[in-house]
Amino acid sequence: MPVVELPPKPGQREDYFLTRQQIVERVRAARRRPELRHIVRMLLIGLYTGTRPGTILKLKWQLSMDGGHFDLDAGILHRKPPQSAETNKRAPKCKIHRKLRVLLRLWKKADRAKGILHVIHYQGKPVKKLRRSWATIARTAGHEGKDGAHILRHSCATWMMQQDMPIFEAAGYLGMSPTTLEEVYGHHSPNFQDQVAGFRPAISTNKKRAVG
Repeated sequence: MPVVELPPKPGQREDYFLTRQQIVERVRAARRRPELRHIVRMLLIGLYTGTRPGTILKLKWQLSMDGGHFDLDAGILHRKPPQSAETNKRAPKCKIHRKLRVLLRLWKKADRAKGILHVIHYQGKPVKKLRRSWATIARTAGHEGKDGAHILRHSCATWMMQQDMPIFEAAGYLGMSPTTLEEVYGHHSPNFQDQVAGFRPAISTNKKRAVG
């Protein structure tokens, strides 16, 4: 059997996130174009839940065997179908943010009136890929550089750390290990290493000796 050497796995991207202003600009850009309004839902669901884009595209308004669903009565997002196999990409249940829950109720009501089951859809049909529409929205919003919808997960994690959310709770919400969350996003916390940065080294504080 031939020996195949795979390239090293790329590390987590640091400081890769959208600001609040950038999110607002993209939402406004998407709302101005009817053919791209489904991006609004992707932006807000991705930002409020930190769920992976591929998982979001499979979400439905009711229990499904091929994707997750929103249980608005219980206020829980089920990221994967029941009895699905465990993978390296954790997708635990999470509580729905109260602001997102209000929007979801409005979207669900509008979709149910048309018999639409998928949360993310274009003219009633499920969306399989976002590459072109995502790039169009970024360009329309005037944002330079390239990014994908996965940046929403990074943004959610970053914003949580910026607001000093407990590591353990944030990691459970995102479906991420506390170690990864702390190593990749922890430096965004306003209290990052505050205590250790003020420790007292056991050295002389004599000015003359210190200068010498």
